[in-house]
Amino acid sequence: MAPRFCQLASGVCLGGMPKLLHLQPGAHRLRELAASGTKPLDVAGAAVGPPEGAGTKPIGATDLSAANGGGLGGGRGPLDGQGRLPLVPLNTNNISLLHLRPRLEVAISTLPLRASSTFEQRRYISFTLKGGLRILVPPPEFWPKDNMAKQTTIKEFEAVFPKLQDDVLSWAKQYNLPQQQLDWYKAALENNAYGGKCNRGMSVPDSVSILINKPLSEDEYFKAATLGWMIELLQAFFLVSDDMMDGSITRRGKPCWYRQEGVGMIAINDAFLLESAIYTLLKKYFKTHPAYVDIMELFHEVTLQTELGQLCDLLTAPEDVVNLDNFSLEKYTFIVIYKTAYYSFYLPVALALHMLNIATPKNLKQAEDILIPMGEYFQVQDDYLDNFGLPEHIGKIGTDIQDNKCSWLVNQALRLATPEQRKVLEEHYGKKDKAHEAEIKKLYDEMKLEQVYQEYEEKIVGEIRTKISQVDEADGLKKSVFYAFLSKIYKRSK
Repeated sequence: MAPRFCQLASGVCLGGMPKLLHLQPGAHRLRELAASGTKPLDVAGAAVGPPEGAGTKPIGATDLSAANGGGLGGGRGPLDGQGRLPLVPLNTNNISLLHLRPRLEVAISTLPLRASSTFEQRRYISFTLKGGLRILVPPPEFWPKDNMAKQTTIKEFEAVFPKLQDDVLSWAKQYNLPQQQLDWYKAALENNAYGGKCNRGMSVPDSVSILINKPLSEDEYFKAATLGWMIELLQAFFLVSDDMMDGSITRRGKPCWYRQEGVGMIAINDAFLLESAIYTLLKKYFKTHPAYVDIMELFHEVTLQTELGQLCDLLTAPEDVVNLDNFSLEKYTFIVIYKTAYYSFYLPVALALHMLNIATPKNLKQAEDILIPMGEYFQVQDDYLDNFGLPEHIGKIGTDIQDNKCSWLVNQALRLATPEQRKVLEEHYGKKDKAHEAEIKKLYDEMKLEQVYQEYEEKIVGEIRTKISQVDEADGLKKSVFYAFLSKIYKRSK
């Protein structure tokens, strides 16, 4: 017999969204989950229902008979003495509900149910409650007790930085580095490693918490956050270097480090110092960890992968030489996978797995197979938003067209262009002029690239969800790690 399910909630209205979704097993409220404004939970649309690939086949069933205490109204409802109600998983990316997946299920409201109904004759057996749909999850005995994973905050994460900065400077001081140079190193750390959104770094403690399914202890959090800050140092090393190569003007609302007074080409050496800080911290805090060598090799490999992606980017699309024949979707895919996906998506989860000593070859391969396509999707989003996003949302004015970027949009345009449209691209792309840029934007609209992107997004997200659903959790990996990543980027506008 299928496991008995508890009715935990009602109040998800067919006509719109509630502000709060209350989950209650009997008299015990487990959690109040904010659901407002989250499209995937909008039951008035198509987001609720069988997941991709499920078709119309019911996935499971629950015993709602009075004998098992599952009847409506405490065992006195119209289902008394009847059989089982088919269910399908609720397909939601609401971050507040991720810890319930994949057990969260919803009864499909299609046909009114009568006591005389024969269950076997219907594909979907359900009924409409006054509050709308009924959400069902496994009974509380299958839930973790008072130890749910906890998402870190930027404030918590940044609070670790001063200690790590002192560690790095103390390490340098042991070589009798003069005070002036110590102050310089401190300024380089504060200006380049600190002050960003820290999404990559915070993903490490978030992933560790999900994997062990509880909030982290003080020591666990510090270790996980230290690994996260090592990613932020790697990011700082890349950005300082990249800004110089690109001749960028600003970074995070301030002049780029190399453009700040008195810095100039010294920034090259500062970039090396930022990278070296990674291994200073790794040695101090993980020298005795069983995965010390594996973590070191992981950083070396991901650094090389990112540098290879940068090399391909620089040679494919130099700002001062526009040659659209250099562009191709194959090159684009290589660039985004190696320049972005490995260090931004795979690295945080791989570090979390190593920290917990569950970085088995199978777990690492499963993580890579999901997170690399997710990282590619993230960069395609970036390219799309550079042209179609609102500046007030993305925080900048898009420059990919004028900068001759080998972006997803221009590669799609080249793929779809007629000979006449190809001429427009050749004449106007990569020119440092608003009028030329406007012609390319107009062409993108004519070619309906926004619709092309939307079709791509639904296809790739469907593929990613399918891969996540197939994750083998036997060695400690959790599907919810990947759902957490996907929920942060799906349908983002900035």
